[in-house]
Amino acid sequence: MRSRLTREGWLALLLAFVLIDLGAIGGNNLIVLIACLGWAILAVDLGLGRLNLRGVEVQWRLPEELYAGQGCRGAFVVRNHRRRGVIRGLQLADGFATAALDALGPGQEGVARAWWRLPRRGMFHIRGVELLSRYPFGLFEHRCRTGSNATGVVYPRPLPGRLEDAGQMHGSDRDDDRHDQTGDFRELRPYRPGDRLRSIHWRTSARVGRPMVVVRGGERTDAVRVVVRGGAAVEAELECAAGAILDASGRGVAVGLVLPGQPELASPATGTRWRRQLLDALALYDEGAE
Repeated sequence: MRSRLTREGWLALLLAFVLIDLGAIGGNNLIVLIACLGWAILAVDLGLGRLNLRGVEVQWRLPEELYAGQGCRGAFVVRNHRRRGVIRGLQLADGFATAALDALGPGQEGVARAWWRLPRRGMFHIRGVELLSRYPFGLFEHRCRTGSNATGVVYPRPLPGRLEDAGQMHGSDRDDDRHDQTGDFRELRPYRPGDRLRSIHWRTSARVGRPMVVVRGGERTDAVRVVVRGGAAVEAELECAAGAILDASGRGVAVGLVLPGQPELASPATGTRWRRQLLDALALYDEGAE
């Protein structure tokens, strides 16, 4: 744990020194007493501030799918493992997001909501969470790092538009707009980038507080493939491919991915696990490793 004086702390320290000198020179015990009180306040601020950050555990609560350059809502889950003592004025930061928690009682768990924005595709690594507090008087700033390391995958930013925009599509032609609302109802799921606005079930979305999309299983068994070619524009192709996969998956269309060096992904299939497997391949694609 690290503690350092804030600007207010330095002013209080300087004032205490001045008062000590004035009291000693003038023989005024009242001034000396006031200076000693200032020193006591500094000591109390240091001790209580360091104690305030003890017994804190932090975990992440992130969405299951993260996309580069797109903000996403998540939260820090904070636990106070102390048997007594309220944690106050807590600030959290992990290098990608910041959050604050006003107070958390002993043995309690609190949620500090945050907004993450990861800049690029690929693996991301979070090396703990930095805790910061200026409790109780703001004369010291206390910092410590807690929490285990976290890793995950960031998918390429999906470009909006039709499927044809994402590389070259093979298989049956793209459904026209009227097929989006046909077929048997399968499920409701949260909105994902690339979903059509007309597929949102507005009544359910208003009830749960977030956009929900209707997934229907039509009689057609379309199958498409997204082809990613290397070259100077490979990043743009990966982003277009991500958008195409999300679009096809959202419409219940079987989709495959033609990616250099990964022929096992070419056979079209459906399902959430398959979609994430394709997105993982796009996120971790390294043209130089071929």
